[in-house]
Amino acid sequence: EQATIHYNSILEELLLADLDNSGSVDSTDVFYILLGVAQNAVGMDSGWTPAQEKAADIDGSGAVDSTDVFYVLLYIARNSAGIPTTWEDIV
Repeated sequence: EQATIHYNSILEELLLADLDNSGSVDSTDVFYILLGVAQNAVGMDSGWTPAQEKAADIDGSGAVDSTDVFYVLLYIARNSAGIPTTWEDIV
């Protein structure tokens, strides 16, 4: 009766769009975001952790959708082309 239950209070923080927590944003992250958007579109759970859900919502709208996918693709394309780009430049 007097036991105290402790939950893991350390929340995982991911970089924006880095769903696989690799430290960079790349095609693997695009795949995971596209897969999650497709699963949600047909009523399935994306399987994302809360941290992944937050990281995938690039524009902060509260929903992960094709706009977020576009922003990730644009971010990768610009940086890969040698155009230094931050999320603030895109969103």
